[in-house]
Amino acid sequence: MNLKRRVLTVGAGLVIAGAGALAAAPVASALAVTPAPGGAYVHLNSGEARVLHDAQIGDAVNQVVPQRDDRYGQQLGTFIDTWSGYAATSPTGHFWVGVTGLPEGTWHVGYNR
Repeated sequence: MNLKRRVLTVGAGLVIAGAGALAAAPVASALAVTPAPGGAYVHLNSGEARVLHDAQIGDAVNQVVPQRDDRYGQQLGTFIDTWSGYAATSPTGHFWVGVTGLPEGTWHVGYNR
C-alpha cells in the first residue's frame, strides 16, 4: 500500500471511530484526539465506548485494515468491537485506539474499566 493510501486509510479509521461516537452521542464530553509520534490516538469515555460498541463497525474497519495482530490473531475492527464493549461496562471505563509510526503504522487499541 503506498504512503498516501496508508495515511488516508489511517486518518479515515480514526475519523470514523471518533465521528461515529460523536454522531450517536451528541452529549459526548470526553472524546479526545491526541497526537502521537507519527500518528494519533482517539480516546473515548464509557458512554462513547458504548455507542461505538453498539455501532459494531468492526467489519467495516476490517475491510480497510485487513492485517491481523501477531499476538492475538485478530483484526483491528474485532478489537474495536470487543474492547469498546469492555470499556463500556463501567462508568469510569476508557477506550482508546490509535496509530503510531506512519507510514508503516502500528495500531494500538486498549481499554480500562
